[in-house]
Amino acid sequence: MKKIAIIGNSGSGKTTLSCKLHDLLKIPVIHLDLYCWKSKKNNITFQDYQKLHCQFCNQKKWIIEGMGIEVLEYRIQKADSIIFLNYPIYVCLFRGIRRKIKNFIIRQKDKTRACPDTISFKYLKQLWIFNKNEKIIIENLIKKYKDQKQFFIIKNQRNLTNLLNVFLQ
Repeated sequence: MKKIAIIGNSGSGKTTLSCKLHDLLKIPVIHLDLYCWKSKKNNITFQDYQKLHCQFCNQKKWIIEGMGIEVLEYRIQKADSIIFLNYPIYVCLFRGIRRKIKNFIIRQKDKTRACPDTISFKYLKQLWIFNKNEKIIIENLIKKYKDQKQFFIIKNQRNLTNLLNVFLQ
């Protein structure tokens, strides 16, 4: 596997898993959040984001973690394996809020991370309605590409452990 897409709700563990897989497989990781935000005030235009996304997907090897539902189908088309972190909403809410608080207090050393560290109503709403919007799109894409791509749907820690064992082989 040379091209791995990791998708899921905010707080599902996409970044953590991508770092673990990078350590195991030595494949470059692309964190889409780093490219979604030019600064805390100015988002990148969709056209520029789409162009960057295509450049990333057309590389020979990658682990891309993040959502970007508008460009997700292209990433799935280019990926060898897609990992959908499909944890319950309460898990994602807890992890997302914990991360926001930690980032706010500690102010990560990585100053390139320009995405907001505040817990806003917009952030919580987006996290909460993921299952009503993005999850449906993801499930439809899984149905569409299930015979062409390798999908891993992770719903709990046991699934995640089994997945990591697959990548260790």
